Amino acid sequence: MLPTMRVYGFGFSIFLPCAPPSSAGWSGGVGEDCLSAQREFRSRLASRATQGTAKRRQTGVAFFLVTFSLAKQEKVTCCRATPGGVDFGHSCFDRLSTNGHDCQAGIMAISFNEVLMMIISALRGRLAAVVVFGLLSLPVCAGEVRVAVAANFAGPMERIVPLFEKETGHTVKVSLGSSGKLYSQVKGGAPFDVLLAADEAIPKRLVQEGLAVGGSRFVYALGKLVLWSAQPDFVDAKGAVLNKGGFGKLAIANPRLAPYGVAAKETLEKLTMWNAMQGRLLRGEDIAQAYQFVVTENAELGFIALSQIMSNGKVSSGSSWLVPSEMYKPIRQSAVMLSGAKDQTAAQAFLAFLRSEKAGAVMRGFGYELP
Repeated sequence: MLPTMRVYGFGFSIFLPCAPPSSAGWSGGVGEDCLSAQREFRSRLASRATQGTAKRRQTGVAFFLVTFSLAKQEKVTCCRATPGGVDFGHSCFDRLSTNGHDCQAGIMAISFNEVLMMIISALRGRLAAVVVFGLLSLPVCAGEVRVAVAANFAGPMERIVPLFEKETGHTVKVSLGSSGKLYSQVKGGAPFDVLLAADEAIPKRLVQEGLAVGGSRFVYALGKLVLWSAQPDFVDAKGAVLNKGGFGKLAIANPRLAPYGVAAKETLEKLTMWNAMQGRLLRGEDIAQAYQFVVTENAELGFIALSQIMSNGKVSSGSSWLVPSEMYKPIRQSAVMLSGAKDQTAAQAFLAFLRSEKAGAVMRGFGYELP
């Protein structure tokens, strides 16, 4: 009997014909037991490689179920115990979608080459040749996830996307805009798989309207508002420049479309300056345009997202006032998978990665707090 192969949404499995494992055979389990299962897997492969031909014929080749993630990463992503052995990988997102188990904690480090060489050494002959040929000829099952992203999160996405693509092999297509505009596009049938909004309200509304998957929504970051000028020393540490009036225009994102615009309005209302500022306000369609107004000096200062001027934990240029959080409602930026997602496996993988420590480290570097 020849080996058979099965393709999954994010990887592939090799099934080797064999005798059933002994009663003292496999152990391991989901999540925290993955490491012990990994060690036993390594041990048994190494043991088979050292056994004589006759003994291999007597005991048979153990039933190995080996799942590799995409070729870019070359790492096994999950494992669990099964009656026939240890199942590496393909059930990861099944568990993730049904009970919320985070498979990131069970990441394995068995490389493609390591397992391949062990199998060659253990099997030898024609069977090994068939396995090797199959591994090298099998197409990679990469997916694509189309992510609609609130403009304030453009910087973090530039770093998160290549990390995600390297780890999973999936590709990401990003569309930027205000949360309100992206909502309208989703309502109009735009082909997005995931929405990263700058608030909670829009993802909740999409779930209520049947346009997003219930249970997939979560807060991925807490945003911060700053008053910023491209000119050094123009904005003081307490924002008193607003009272001094030494400026012509104040840029904000449109409160009707952008949550950061709402936060700017709430701040000015708290300062009892909203009405007085109407003649000076320069409204951008989204927070990215508000930032551009200040960069190009169409406005001397503006309320923008901290993430737009911070990188690696430091403000990159100009002068700024970090607006106290009590002056505006929390900016709870939420993610959700959309009902029209074409590649749900890739979409689920991206949402899982967004909650990983790697993505979290990137977000903290841009000034976000994590929920």
